[in-house]
Amino acid sequence: MEKEQIKELREKGKFWDIIIDEIGKKHAGDIGAREIIFLLCLGRLVKNKKPYSFNLLIHSVSSAGKDHVVESVLQMFPPEDIEAFGRISETALTYLHDKKKEPLWTYDGKILYLEEITDRILNNEVMKVFTAGISRSAITKDQKAEVIEVQGKPVVICTTATTRPTPEILNRFSVVRLDESEEQTKRTFILEEEEYDSAILDFIRSLKPKVVNISYTMKKKIGDLFPANKTRMRRVFQRFLDIIRAVSIFNRGSTENEGEIEATWEDYDLAVRIFSNFRSGVSSIPLSNEDKKIIEFLDKSKTPMGAREIMQSTEGVLNLS
Repeated sequence: MEKEQIKELREKGKFWDIIIDEIGKKHAGDIGAREIIFLLCLGRLVKNKKPYSFNLLIHSVSSAGKDHVVESVLQMFPPEDIEAFGRISETALTYLHDKKKEPLWTYDGKILYLEEITDRILNNEVMKVFTAGISRSAITKDQKAEVIEVQGKPVVICTTATTRPTPEILNRFSVVRLDESEEQTKRTFILEEEEYDSAILDFIRSLKPKVVNISYTMKKKIGDLFPANKTRMRRVFQRFLDIIRAVSIFNRGSTENEGEIEATWEDYDLAVRIFSNFRSGVSSIPLSNEDKKIIEFLDKSKTPMGAREIMQSTEGVLNLS
């Protein structure tokens, strides 16, 4: 693909879909998940984002392709901006890149990817404050208090098959589930992975961090239409504004722009489409296979049952593969 062709596609508002399709060269299906992960990775470039806006938990069964889809998207971004761990301790985020030892390091503009995160790590107090953007920790070392500070806040992407996040963590993460259907499995059988178009990679890697301003008029019009029936919608609203900002950077965040740009209604239109896809999988933690079997069993039961009866009656069901 030539630069002029990219410019033309951007002007017509078609380039976003081209990129989501491009990811299909390495990961079949899961179009919605591809789009969400790509959007979150762009969010690392929004300078004035909320700390909780771009944290993602991909929750799906083993072998559903969680890590494969994340790694497929991450290949589009500069490797130096990505920090990935297959295993991490409960307190590692407190000590990684201590400002005293690495004064020039910042997590701003970075992506932190944690594979198959456990309950103990995800629901830990360290993760809670880290994803809330709190960068200073007080610890006790050799019977003395010590303050450790880490600069910046990354996009955080985690995958898991079994972890159940607490309500506090759910407030800081969006949750996405992959397609676990037979049709999706068959798509993986026939996929032959290809290399990404170098011009597309050059474009994505040319995007620069920006402050994205949303006018009071736009914000008020969106706010008038946004649901406000639950207090958690306050965070959801701010997250939606940050999605608009990330789209703005995609549309106008190349090297020729200054440090600040203005969001437009065209950015809003694309953000609405992405957000509707976003919200389809984040309302609650997905049910496990065992949960599904219990619900199916209760749905077929003709009489009310107590907890002991349910456990006794479903014991055989839950042992099925």
